[in-house]
Amino acid sequence: MRRRLAIAAVGLAACVMIAASGGAGATGIATAAGCSHLAVSVSLPSMYAASYPSSVSVQVTTNGGPIRNVRAAIYTFSGDQIAAGHRAAALTSSATIKLKLSYGALQVGSYTLVVSGTPASSPACGLEKFTKVEAFKDCVTTLPLTFVDPPGGMAAAYGGYLSVPLKSNGPLIRELEGAVYAADGTLFGDGTLSGLYGQATLNLKLNQGLVPGEYTVVVAGLISQPTACGPKTAQITLDFS
Repeated sequence: MRRRLAIAAVGLAACVMIAASGGAGATGIATAAGCSHLAVSVSLPSMYAASYPSSVSVQVTTNGGPIRNVRAAIYTFSGDQIAAGHRAAALTSSATIKLKLSYGALQVGSYTLVVSGTPASSPACGLEKFTKVEAFKDCVTTLPLTFVDPPGGMAAAYGGYLSVPLKSNGPLIRELEGAVYAADGTLFGDGTLSGLYGQATLNLKLNQGLVPGEYTVVVAGLISQPTACGPKTAQITLDFS
């Protein structure tokens, strides 16, 4: 009888200890008041994937006190880490962390950016994390412009210049270069335009008079995207009688 009472007493004491510690799965260490996600903000120099052939530079800013052991990584939605980097010194204001890509150039798509660190003001919180989904886009494939009221009619009417009205479809287009080619690829004229924002006319100086037939006008230019994207073009076919 005394043996059963002793076992019951031990069991009761164990239940009291478990309840006091927060349950059977508790560690016995209370969570510090005020602990939450890591108080930082992040920014990227470009959202074009082509900007990052070997690494991704992330600017991290603390929105509180200093943060030690700052690390940053990029993950796919399936949990695969594709880039990582860290800062040796404590983060006291703002700093750029270089994340080395593990598998070559960054591909177009959405990823999860994770920044972790230990706030100096609340070391009891341990490692805290900040997460954000970033979407990296592809380069624009064609020049975003419209050929407004394309020229046509009698070929003999165009002896010196071929004037081509253009309209930008949104962004500023810089350093435009245009050329007009015959169906066999012969260059009939070219010209430049410093910039296009809204509507303007590209005047192509002809090196010879047009003759009846089809011609292709090709316009190349630069828009606000990484240099790695290269210049983009747009073209239209014109028919003269």
